[in-house]
Amino acid sequence: MFCPKCEDEYQDGFSVCGRCNEPLVEQPNACKDDTPAILCTSNDSEEAYMIELLMRNYDIPVFKKTRGGEISIFVPSKMLDYAKEFLAPVPDDLPDTDDEFEALKKEREEKMERSDQLFLILLLFVGAVGLFAIGALIFSFF
Repeated sequence: MFCPKCEDEYQDGFSVCGRCNEPLVEQPNACKDDTPAILCTSNDSEEAYMIELLMRNYDIPVFKKTRGGEISIFVPSKMLDYAKEFLAPVPDDLPDTDDEFEALKKEREEKMERSDQLFLILLLFVGAVGLFAIGALIFSFF
C-alpha cells in the first residue's frame, strides 16, 4: 500500500497515511504514467532512506519495496539514468587530508593568478594597439 501524496510505502493492514492522512492506494503515483525501474537494492534501511531522500530532493519520484530484508528502490524508467547520476561513486582523486586539500587550493589559486596576469597583459596589449590606431587615425588628418 502506498500514499498517493508522499508515496510512502505501508505494510498491508494500513489504510491511511500517517504523515498526510490520505487514504492509501495499491500502486504509487510514480508508476501511473511510467513503468517503474529498479534504481538499486539495499539491505540497510538507513541507506535506503538516504537514497530516497536524495531522489526526492531532486524531484525524482521514488518508492521502496521490501522483501525478505532486501529493499528495492524504484524510480520511473524515464528518469532512471538521471537518478543513477546521483548514485555515482565519488572520484578517487579527491584530497584525503587537509594538507592535500590546501595544496590543491594553493595550486588553483596560483593558476587563477597566472590567468589574471595573462588577462592584464592581453588587456594592456589591446589597449596599446587601440591607442596606436587612434593616434594613427588622428595623425592622418593633419
